[in-house]
Amino acid sequence: MKKKGFIATSLIYSFFLAFIAVMAAFLSNYIAGKRIVENFNSKVADELSKGVYSVTIYSKNANILNGMSMTNLLAEGQFTDYFKTFWTTSGSAIFSSVFMGETTLLRSGGSSYLYQNVYLNKNDKYYFKLDYSQSGSALLYNSFEGTTARVQTQRTGTGKWMSGSAIFTAPQNGSKKFILGQCVSNCSSSVYFKNAMVVDLTASFGAGYEPDKEWLDKNINWFDGTINYIKTKDIKYGDATEFHFQPYSGYNNDSIMCTSDSDEPVYDYTLKNKIIDGTAYKTLKLSSVKSNIVCHVNWRT
Repeated sequence: MKKKGFIATSLIYSFFLAFIAVMAAFLSNYIAGKRIVENFNSKVADELSKGVYSVTIYSKNANILNGMSMTNLLAEGQFTDYFKTFWTTSGSAIFSSVFMGETTLLRSGGSSYLYQNVYLNKNDKYYFKLDYSQSGSALLYNSFEGTTARVQTQRTGTGKWMSGSAIFTAPQNGSKKFILGQCVSNCSSSVYFKNAMVVDLTASFGAGYEPDKEWLDKNINWFDGTINYIKTKDIKYGDATEFHFQPYSGYNNDSIMCTSDSDEPVYDYTLKNKIIDGTAYKTLKLSSVKSNIVCHVNWRT
């Protein structure tokens, strides 16, 4: 009986060891499989998060193949020390150029405004935009004389900036005032302005093809003078893209600055000569697009 009991106990112990071995193997496979699935899911998530991107080009003194040209009709929209050459003060308000990391316009006191005359073409659509900052409660109108289009300021908080814009159709041919900082109430509060611009959309995009305000707000940043512009969308992560320039006569020296949407500099580009359909171009190639990118390509004599 003792021998049979020993055999039975041995069998149970052997089955127990076998069960432990099976469970250990199962657990090991489960952990390995879990890691594989987690790694796979992580890779899929990374790929999905990469998405597609856009590249925007602003260029001065050159045409861009398939691009368009735009002119900021306001001179000194950055309000440097020379802004009073182009802008006129109406009344008692004090306007001065100050430096806050960049040049800005400070409006302090008074109930008057600053203005610049802009020639408008009847039935053309126009877009104007400006940035402002105010910690007080001043209510200011920024508008075009003879139209109902205006940007009304509001409290932004100290050191914070807000953009305002509007679109209108010119009622007639002729010179009209673009009015900046016309005070309605609480005129003693200080207000800062920068990046003022006015664009004739009809002249730039063609009658019937003018983009809406939402598109312009997202895609057109402040610029000075006349630029050529193009934006390419739906570029897959890591893909290359090219842009082709024809610099104006005598403008052979380039200055290129590209930044990502996190304001990091982008250096992964080349500029080479290229012939397309018998025409010579300077071709900017971005080798690997991994974020939204904005490039300013300026040509100098």
